[in-house]
Amino acid sequence: MFNKRGNIDDIEGLIVKNRQLNTKVRPFVYKNINELSIPDWDCVNLELYNENIHVDRVNKALPIMASRGCPFNCEFCSTYLTWGHNVRYRDVNLVIEEIETIISKYGIRSFHFYDDNLLLNEKWVEFFSREILKREIKINWICLSRPEIIMKHQHLLPLIREAGCKGFELGYETSDEDLYNRMNKKNSQTYFIKTYQLLKEFRFEMIEFLLMCFYDGETLHSLLKTYRDIKALKKKEFYFLTSRYFATPFLGTVFHIKSQNKGIRISNDYRYHYAIFLNFMPYSFLNSKMSYFKIDSRKLKTTFLFYQLDNLINKNQIFDIQNKIPPEMFAQYFNEFSEKERTIKEFSKFLYEKLSKYYSLNCIYEYMGRMIEFAINQGVLYHEKNTFY
Repeated sequence: MFNKRGNIDDIEGLIVKNRQLNTKVRPFVYKNINELSIPDWDCVNLELYNENIHVDRVNKALPIMASRGCPFNCEFCSTYLTWGHNVRYRDVNLVIEEIETIISKYGIRSFHFYDDNLLLNEKWVEFFSREILKREIKINWICLSRPEIIMKHQHLLPLIREAGCKGFELGYETSDEDLYNRMNKKNSQTYFIKTYQLLKEFRFEMIEFLLMCFYDGETLHSLLKTYRDIKALKKKEFYFLTSRYFATPFLGTVFHIKSQNKGIRISNDYRYHYAIFLNFMPYSFLNSKMSYFKIDSRKLKTTFLFYQLDNLINKNQIFDIQNKIPPEMFAQYFNEFSEKERTIKEFSKFLYEKLSKYYSLNCIYEYMGRMIEFAINQGVLYHEKNTFY
């Protein structure tokens, strides 16, 4: 395509790294996805590839997609911009052919379905599962879904479990109902707990709740409540997992448009526009009152002996800051501002004034946000009165 046209700028559907795209132009969407060939994994060094399905971290897994498209409009998500709203499923036989090819060539029998909602098409899922069993294909797999769809099609759960399904990933996001509603997910959080109980009843081996931190509306209270609620569930079941991501204003999304006046863009470099990086700091969080929040300085120091902050935009600068302000000193400053009933914004300003000779304000926001989230995640930041419950 490059040789024939000479210019890549007008090629439909092409995404270019490190370039701001014209977000009014939608990518080209294949309507008949059966025309697409299966991925050529010979291009990837599978010795270095670390995909797994959570319940089995020893054996490698490969991603697979049975469908394209999502009918929902979650404000933070770019899926419908990429694949469109119309959900199209590949022919079951083509998906099974891909699975059998991977088994034959690479000996890999674990698969991670990256469809946005695999269970949306009840008939497809049933046919696929019965074909897997009929052909006696021994595989293990997990998939993404929405809790209300799982509840609606719960009669399929015994069948897909028999066909190798080990569990589900669910976009829980937050425990704060107001914050959750801002995301426009169009379902109720009560479905998550009901679905969680249902999947336990059917003895699925893995249930993972995906969390999203620092969305517009996030506060110190809501962030702590989310982690506490999740940890309360985790204590009850050993196979309950969570993965934490950060709210990222992906180009073209509603969140990208709204977030321009709702917070600080920590990085405008699109290399870091992945949800594993803290890209966005909402004003709602910066304006949070720190009253009655405390960090156990001794425990925070001890925790850093075993764990470190990962996936940092300003990596070298933050490691340097941690040498100047070690974890126990950060906790001390945090607690002092809490006692004075100050806000996170005032705390950030203090850190900036202390370090401004060396670091930008955005760097300080990333450092402050990551340290607070780390302390909450590790259970060393707490609320003395728990009044927000």
